[in-house]
Order: sequence, then C-alpha cells, then structure tokens
Amino acid sequence: MPGFRKIVSFLGLIPLFVIILSCSEENTASRSTPPVSAKEIKIVRFDQELCKTAEQSDNQLLEDLLDKYPIFTDVFFNQVIFPRNTESIQLNELIRNYCAAPAIQHLIDTSRILFPDLRQMENELGLAFGYYQNYFPEQPVPKVFTYVSEFGLGTFTVDHRVLAIGLDFFLGEDYPYYDPAVFSAYLRKTMSSEFMVSKAIRTLTQGLLPSVSKGNMLDFMIRNGKIIYLTSMLLPDSPMHKICLYTPEQMEWVQDNELNIWSWLLDLGYFYESDQRKFKKFTDPAPNTPGLPQEAPGRIANWIGYRIVESYMNHHPDVTLKELADNTDFQSIMDRSKYKPNRPQ
Repeated sequence: MPGFRKIVSFLGLIPLFVIILSCSEENTASRSTPPVSAKEIKIVRFDQELCKTAEQSDNQLLEDLLDKYPIFTDVFFNQVIFPRNTESIQLNELIRNYCAAPAIQHLIDTSRILFPDLRQMENELGLAFGYYQNYFPEQPVPKVFTYVSEFGLGTFTVDHRVLAIGLDFFLGEDYPYYDPAVFSAYLRKTMSSEFMVSKAIRTLTQGLLPSVSKGNMLDFMIRNGKIIYLTSMLLPDSPMHKICLYTPEQMEWVQDNELNIWSWLLDLGYFYESDQRKFKKFTDPAPNTPGLPQEAPGRIANWIGYRIVESYMNHHPDVTLKELADNTDFQSIMDRSKYKPNRPQ
C-alpha cells in the first residue's frame, strides 16, 4: 500500500488552519428535518398469516388470502418462492408443502420469538414514510409486509405500493444457520434487527432512481451515493453507519480518512473507466477495499459518491429530492458539487 502511505505522509504537512470539520458518525443534526407527521401503518405479518391459513383444509381460505394481498402475493409466490413453477403444480399444494417444510417451520418459529412485536419498526417506518411523502408527494404510502423465504430475498418493493421485508435476513450475526458460503462474515454484520429499517428504506429509495446498467465508475458511485443520501433524508435520526451498512468502526474509519480515500481514488484513475470488472470491487459489497488498509470497508467509492451528492445538495438548496432522484447527468452533479473532501483534524 505505498500510495496510501504516501498520501498519509503528505497530509502531515497540511497547515493547522486548513481544517474542515468532519461530521460525527452519530451526529444527525446536519440533516434538515422539515416538520412532518408520521404515517400510521400496520405491518402485515405474512410470515405468520400464510402458514396459519395453509393449515386449514379449505382451499378457499388460501385463495381469499391471495386475493386480499394481490400485489404482494403475485411477486412473492411467482418470483421469490416458486419462480420455477410451470403451473403443473397447483399453488395451494405448493404453499402447503412450503409451510410443512421443517426449515420453513423453524424460520417462522424463530421469527416469532425474535420479533414478537413490530410496533417499534412500525413507528420508525411511519416516520420515514412521513418524510417520504413530504419529499415525494406523488408516491403512495407503501403497504409493509414481513415474510420468510428460506434466505431467498432480503427486501423488495412492488410499484412503490408494497415494501416487503424478509425477517430471515435479520436473525442476528451469530444465527447458526446462516451458511458461511452464502453469507460471509462481513455480510452477517448487518443481518440483525438494527439494520432492518435502514435496509428497507434503502430498497424503497433505490426504486425511485432510474436504473443504470452501463456507465463509468463515477456514474455508479454517484448513483449509489444518491441512494445513501436519500435514505439519510428519510431517516434523519438514524446514525450514518446503519444507513451506509457499516459497523461503527468502519464508519469512523471512512470519515477519518475521507481525503486519503479521495486522493487514492484519483491516483487509481478509474473514475471514467467503463469496464465494470475493473471497478465493481470498489462499488459492490466486499469485506474490504483492495489496495487500502485492512480497516477500509468495501463499497468505498459509494461513500465518496454520497459525499459528492451531499455537497451538491448543500450548494443547490433549490434542488428537490425528486429532481435529484431523476437526474442521471452524473458528471453535472460532480461538476456542480464543489466537493472538497474533509481533512483530518
């Protein structure tokens, strides 16, 4: 890591009067909080409701349940749980077999024990939805569902009208049945209840942005930075480490080393690289960042993307969050952000 050590050494020559205070990880005061009213929501415990209904012998009860939640159940059964069903097997039979599986019964029982009451999450999501409709008044308040999928999918949205949360993805870092081959240690660090709301809101905000399948690293890091920024605005009281999906120690590291990270990325020369194979290791989930000290978490470029977006919005207070979400001119956001990395104190 000679480049990184060189940067650190150079920073020792920065005069004391050239200091820009960095934001504290737990400090949320810099995020504006317009007065909003929390939305009253009631989470549908589909993880419990489905198999209780399936225990009954009356197929009509299952059909009534599907009709009760058509938007959610269409995606849940046809894309999450039974995506390979060719309709040669009746859905009623599939559901009963699913609920009878020991693994599913265990996950439902575990979820019931760990999450007997979701009122706190309802309160947190209700307040987030208040901000959501303040910034995006054209969007409906989504109906929230919980489910278990035997580790199929963590969260998803449908047409901005449904927000679904897989409880089996939040059973705790030390849950013994998370397969290490699938869920590496760095992923399990955020598979606990404290990250449930932030991951759900991240999924909701991601659905507001135009998708990006091609582009250079700058495009991806600013788009991902917008997801972090929008999530932080909907959860203004949440500490940034939860929003960035870092541990508190990782959050402290990226904040303390923002200038180092920025300088290192500049030296790397990948901002305008379009070959995703070269830069996705800096934007996709990973245990750490190749080329930086071991303490550096993954997705390091997304953090800088967030700081660029934050600077852009601070310099252009007339820009609404909807305009930010719709803006795909990532180079313009970079140019107009006047971004300057924080320097160590």
